[in-house]
Amino acid sequence: HKSIKWQKNLFRTAMVMLIALIAVFGADQLDNVVSLVGSFCLVPLSFIYPSSMHLKLIANTRWVRFKDSVLIAIGVVAMVYVTFISVVTWGTSDPPIDVCL
Repeated sequence: HKSIKWQKNLFRTAMVMLIALIAVFGADQLDNVVSLVGSFCLVPLSFIYPSSMHLKLIANTRWVRFKDSVLIAIGVVAMVYVTFISVVTWGTSDPPIDVCL
């Protein structure tokens, strides 16, 4: 089991180094990094995960399953759209008003 422990330690060290490199080289692009984190973490956390858990655990009628599925689809579309906007506007400080409207 020592090899597994060392593999875990190596993985953790590599993750810390990667995050440190992102912090050092991405400090001037913090708004873009926060936007990407939001698109990958917060949109699923608010739309996809609760709906999928409700669908799996509680939903027992066809109408409730449909509503959960619609919320999951909206979450996936929102995640893809926000990620796209984050990538397109990378390196600019102007908000993409024409794209959002």
